[in-house]
Amino acid sequence: KRRIITHKLMWRDILLIIREQADYLWPGQSHIEIHVARPKRAIIPITETGYRSHFIGSEELSLAGGAVAFVTAWLNREAVSKSWQRAEFKAQQLTLDL
Repeated sequence: KRRIITHKLMWRDILLIIREQADYLWPGQSHIEIHVARPKRAIIPITETGYRSHFIGSEELSLAGGAVAFVTAWLNREAVSKSWQRAEFKAQQLTLDL
């Protein structure tokens, strides 16, 4: 049976659930799942759907400080892009579209 470790991460007032599995398909490979838990339909810079699956070498994940540190750094890196900043600004604006 595979061991799944679940983490919670609060990033910019968005609650993320990170599920981590070591040795997912073969030894030395980890699988990370990132789910937006709250608020529903919140956008994050690494996915438009609120879910992201990512494979990474276990050693690389360890060197990054673990799943939470890796995901936090990934989000922060992507959050500085112009396209993300436009999407985030648009998501914060009120709209009358029905």
